[in-house]
Amino acid sequence: MNKLIISIATLIVAATFAQVFAQSNSDMQDVVHLHNGSVVRGTITEFVPDSIVKISSADIEFTFPMKEVDKITKGQRVTNATNETTDPIAPAPQYSRFRAAIGGGFSYRTAKVYDGAPSQYEDTKSGYGIDASVSYFVSPSIAVGLRYNQFISDTEDDMYGFKDKMRTTLIGPAIYYRIPNSKHSNQSLLIGGTLGYMKHSEKLHWMGEFGQMKGSTLGLGLDFAYDISWFGVQLSLIVGSLSEWDANYGYGWHTVSPDDSDSYEGLSRIELTFGFRFNR
Repeated sequence: MNKLIISIATLIVAATFAQVFAQSNSDMQDVVHLHNGSVVRGTITEFVPDSIVKISSADIEFTFPMKEVDKITKGQRVTNATNETTDPIAPAPQYSRFRAAIGGGFSYRTAKVYDGAPSQYEDTKSGYGIDASVSYFVSPSIAVGLRYNQFISDTEDDMYGFKDKMRTTLIGPAIYYRIPNSKHSNQSLLIGGTLGYMKHSEKLHWMGEFGQMKGSTLGLGLDFAYDISWFGVQLSLIVGSLSEWDANYGYGWHTVSPDDSDSYEGLSRIELTFGFRFNR
């Protein structure tokens, strides 16, 4: 009789432990931790070391390269107040943090040509631009960086002995706002602004006469760029003017300071450039 009681008790205890163990296992689930801080809970359906891991959660299968995975663990199943399994924590979208851009294109000065200037001087308003920038995204949308831009115009007319060489440079800190293309992950629109140092210089030969000028001021840049993978196009508005500058007409340098703002040397221009993009 005692042996029968002991046998029955042993079976009950074993069954209880088996039930607890099964319940414990059913409450556990796979947990994939990503380097970006995201966590996905579910059941791993495929695991290839040094390659990929696939995890199924709430009827959705996620695939992650192992280089994005920090660790894989087992964890308690997460439930809400109604004792139902919660939805998985979706991974945060991946985005490039570093962007470098370089390009060139057409540039046109919008400033008015001063009265009395030779007719050939109108041609100096057209030139080409060089633009380069590097930026770091502190969030998926906002980046800070450094921007360099130069306007180059070289005009010659041998018949009238006219030759003009003009350079305008803008360099300074920049800020960008990125709007990703929801349908194409490698495309995005960027709106940028630059506030920095603007330098202008010009050398002019005309009818045997020689003159040159140079000056600097505060410049402003507004950009609209569209990136398509490694290629990009950018429309820019550069704003600035000189309220005074140094000039030399063959008799030494002197400072020119117009009293009338209409006589300031306008440096504003619009620019369309094309170039290469590097995102990482």
